[in-house]
Amino acid sequence: MSQRTRILIVAGALLLIAIALAAYGVATQNQTAQAPAATLQPGMIHLYVDGAFAANVSPADIKKLPAASFKDKEQGKEQGGWWLRDVIRLYAQENKLSPTSQITVTGLRQGTEKKGSLGIAVIPPHIWRSSQANRR
Repeated sequence: MSQRTRILIVAGALLLIAIALAAYGVATQNQTAQAPAATLQPGMIHLYVDGAFAANVSPADIKKLPAASFKDKEQGKEQGGWWLRDVIRLYAQENKLSPTSQITVTGLRQGTEKKGSLGIAVIPPHIWRSSQANRR
């Protein structure tokens, strides 16, 4: 075997190793980005579906959703935010939700953990169906 052939074989092997490492790095990076951190993080809202952790809801993701506002009767002022159904659809897999699904939302505010739960059945069916239809 000539010197040139050996050099080509080594170069080809190095190229294959580099491609394999690059593919592994991309796959690992995608897995890390998709895997939600299971710890409470200040400034984040945490979503659980049927008791299982679903996601850390980031403020950047929420800003992409359509905003809603309403008049708060208790405080007598205008309140703004996002529909919980839109947040649920953003992070929960709809095909795993059932009428008996329980959604829990937690977060930290000024060092204190806040928590609230509701069942999907609480959301009026005509609202949930219309929001699902608008999403497709």
